Formats: sequence, structure tokens, C-alpha cells
Amino acid sequence: MRIVDYPKLRQLRRKKRLKIWQAAELLGIDRSTLFRYEDGQTEIKAHTLGLLAELYEVPIESLFREVISDDY
Repeated sequence: MRIVDYPKLRQLRRKKRLKIWQAAELLGIDRSTLFRYEDGQTEIKAHTLGLLAELYEVPIESLFREVISDDY
């Protein structure tokens, strides 16, 4: 099973040297929403994952991680 690698979202944003408000503005979302995405508190829609991958210049597949167990 593959799930979103939420901590990686924060890492990618920081690698791009973007503040959370800057990234949120570029994505057209509220900064609190982006915070909840990065913290794993809110599920991300497929469209938004595409926007994140585009903003961070990474393949969308890199935003996921493998989970071996159902206990994640």
C-alpha cells in the first residue's frame, strides 16, 4: 500500500526555501491547510498532490511511501 509521505512535504518546501505562507499562496490554498497537509492531519486530494509535485519540481510518485502493514 502507498500513502502520502506527509513529512516529506515539509522537507521539499524547505528545500525550495519557501515559507509556509509563500508555498500556500503559490498553491492557492490557506496556509493552515498546507500546515495540516504537512502535519498529516488532513488528507490531500489528487489534484493538490499534482500541484505540490509541480511546485516542488518532483515526480508525483516521490510524494508517496510504501507501507507494508495496515498499521500506519
